[in-house]
Amino acid sequence: MRPARLLLPLLPLLALLALASALLPSCGGRPEKEDLRAYEAAMEGLMGEDERVTSALSDLRSDLFAANAKAEDQARYTKTTAAPFYQRFRAAAAAMATKDPLLEAIHGKILLYLSHRLDYLSSIELCLAAAESKPMKDLLEATLAVQEARAALQEKTGGKVDQETAEAFGVGQQFIEKVLDPFRQGRISRDLVEKALQEEVLPRLLRVAARPAGEEGSAGAVTGAWARAEIAFFGVVSASLDMQSRAQEALRASEDHWKQAADLREQYIKELGGYRESLR
Repeated sequence: MRPARLLLPLLPLLALLALASALLPSCGGRPEKEDLRAYEAAMEGLMGEDERVTSALSDLRSDLFAANAKAEDQARYTKTTAAPFYQRFRAAAAAMATKDPLLEAIHGKILLYLSHRLDYLSSIELCLAAAESKPMKDLLEATLAVQEARAALQEKTGGKVDQETAEAFGVGQQFIEKVLDPFRQGRISRDLVEKALQEEVLPRLLRVAARPAGEEGSAGAVTGAWARAEIAFFGVVSASLDMQSRAQEALRASEDHWKQAADLREQYIKELGGYRESLR
């Protein structure tokens, strides 16, 4: 009877030890692994769809810059596919909960990525809207007209023009390269563009345009027609400066968002792979 009496006080202690053992995590599965498996299962379909949408956007972007696609193609794809998908992806990603702070930090990269993707779509939409505006369409028409006038001048004169015409032509080209292009890049102000136009470019062209034209089809007549076309062109350039600035700003923003999105996606995939390996 004595051994039985000695075991009685040990029974509560053994029960506590059994309960404590049941509460300890098993050696066969870490919570981080389970968390990662659930996370990757939730992300798999979204990332696969993202790859397809990104590929389509990349093709559209390349075609736009090569003038092989219309603005309507980009706008249609953004409205029907890209924007709805990225909004849905961002909502789903924002709702995902991860237990490990390391995985949470990695997940933050995909949230930033999605913000840049949506900002890219907004920026490219603004850029295309500016390109389709009346000031920019007028600029395109004026550009085509002045190109025709330049071709006619070259054909009639063989490139041999008087000094006043040559100077007017050269100053116009320098204006485009050294003033207008830097303005489009956001490096100089509109006031400096207008000052260069009014003080350097237009006065020379006006002097050439005011000279006697001579007979129709003569070098003098062709030179005068060229000068008037240049004056009209630079007038449209002046009227479209605000829209040119908006278009270029939106284009630069779209390029920045595109690059940052690509970088973040690459970082996310790399860091998630590293985290997965760390749990093996």
